[in-house]
Amino acid sequence: MAEAWQRITSWLEQNAPASHEALLPAASEQDIDVLEQELGLRVPVELRALWLRCAGNRDVPGTGFFPEHGWALMPLDSVRAVYRRQLRWQRDHADAETCVWKPSWVPFCSWSVTDTSYGLFVDAETGEIGHWEDTAVRTVEDRSLTMLLEEIADRLENPRLATGYRPGLIGKRLVWGPPAAADEAAAWRPFTG
Repeated sequence: MAEAWQRITSWLEQNAPASHEALLPAASEQDIDVLEQELGLRVPVELRALWLRCAGNRDVPGTGFFPEHGWALMPLDSVRAVYRRQLRWQRDHADAETCVWKPSWVPFCSWSVTDTSYGLFVDAETGEIGHWEDTAVRTVEDRSLTMLLEEIADRLENPRLATGYRPGLIGKRLVWGPPAAADEAAAWRPFTG
């Protein structure tokens, strides 16, 4: 995880400095310990390692670095709020046979810093990544946070090999594309290495 994160941040620093500057400084062990106590769970090792390097994104539009949607890393306060909101919804709306949010799911990135209606979580029991949507759709994938970060680093470093959305730049920020919005599409330049 640490190596993949270093590859990503080095790429951002060199090629997309606005996106790099939007990353928050590292969380402390104590910050993560407090979060664990408040949520009543153990943060997965990979996610803890990520937060010890970066505690989320600043609220800067268009500076997320996750492919497909450019999602942002959630600050710990957002993690706390989304986790509680999802568990409350689960408790209030789901019957005993329907599970739309497990207590072991720890959110870590979202549509943006302020829009948390969509995002990704890590299952603290299995280490697998999943995503949630505002429609109560929850999907668990068969990959880990390390695998996800390695895929991002590979796509940034070898954009010609990327399938689907490709890394590109609008000014000094990373934007996966080509973007759907006409104004962004006109300004977007694919990164070719």
